[in-house]
Amino acid sequence: MRIIYILIRLLLVCFLTILLSGNFAAGCPPGQIGCVGQCVDPNIDVQNCGYCGHICLNGKVCSLGDCTCPAGTKLCGDNCIALTACCNDQQLAAKDAQIAAKDTQIADLNQQLAAKDAQIADFNQQLAAKDTQIADLNQQLAAKDTQIADLNQQLAAKDAQIVAGDTQIAAKEYPDSRS
Repeated sequence: MRIIYILIRLLLVCFLTILLSGNFAAGCPPGQIGCVGQCVDPNIDVQNCGYCGHICLNGKVCSLGDCTCPAGTKLCGDNCIALTACCNDQQLAAKDAQIAAKDTQIADLNQQLAAKDAQIADFNQQLAAKDTQIADLNQQLAAKDTQIADLNQQLAAKDAQIVAGDTQIAAKEYPDSRS
């Protein structure tokens, strides 16, 4: 039973898809097809050339179901141009314009690059100045370390003098303790 239900549902979906896509031609005169609820001639309709939804662009017309250039014109790239126009000259002019635009972009990028190089040079100078400051501070720190070492030696000498003085005082106060 479930399989029959699924098959009926599948057939209904397929029928509706065909109907809504416009490929259901019931009611259209001979030579026309149904596209989105309208009957159209796929041989000449620029919005439905050859089949529903196929649009002819860039000045092309629909002739016998194919998008082509109208009479008196020819195809140049994707566009239709007058028969008297030279396709290669037009293409070359377009390419020259593209090259000029790219050259302008390259010049702009080169200016940006030069500005970044100048920033890097400034940062390098600042870094060199900071390195010099660090070296100076390290020398000052080494000098302070030397002063601290000297003061520690002086402190040790003073501690030794205090111990010696304490020993002399103890010897004078307690002369019998040596024996």
